Amino acid sequence: DRWVQQIVPVLDAQIDALAGTPSVQIMDPRDDAVRVGANEFEIGYLAAEHLISLGHRKIGWVMHNLKLPQRRLAGSLMALREAGVSHDDAHVRGLEFDSDFVAGGRRSIERWLRESSGKLNCTALIAQNDMVAIGAIQALREYGIRVPEDMSVVGVDATRAGECSTPTLTTVSIPFEEIGADSVHMLIAMINGQSYSPRCARLWSPSLKIGGST
Repeated sequence: DRWVQQIVPVLDAQIDALAGTPSVQIMDPRDDAVRVGANEFEIGYLAAEHLISLGHRKIGWVMHNLKLPQRRLAGSLMALREAGVSHDDAHVRGLEFDSDFVAGGRRSIERWLRESSGKLNCTALIAQNDMVAIGAIQALREYGIRVPEDMSVVGVDATRAGECSTPTLTTVSIPFEEIGADSVHMLIAMINGQSYSPRCARLWSPSLKIGGST
């Protein structure tokens, strides 16, 4: 979308400007940078595995067409394949986003519902993050679709907003504190002369936090 098209080249240029300077990228999808982040594949796998365990066989996604979200999608699809569950490309929806994830999640689901006569043809959703999930739940509620009775929803990030939402969100928690501390330790080591491969990546495992939305 427009926001992504504008911001991604700017971020790439900023990263390129750091060439030769000790730097550690955090939650960076590029494969040619020293980076610390979460295992995005595991994020998607955990979310889908949980929904499959609840009996869901038709799962939808709302996310950007960027590397990190697409790695999550790949993890979800692996969980589906392992469970012998088929996948419908029509259930992967792009996120309509300018600057507000909640509004983007709501608009994305509203459009999906309009295009499908008020039915998503799936029983569960995996959102790009908690804020998108909250927006999606708002749209579902407006169409009389109950969460979790009619539709289960999983977010990502384990935010305070997700804890305060109604219902509380089931979400995949990313260990941000550990990622931040690890990044600082690596950067200090680089400043002190330690070298890392340009493709060095430390990926921390996520965990599932079950709430009331599934």
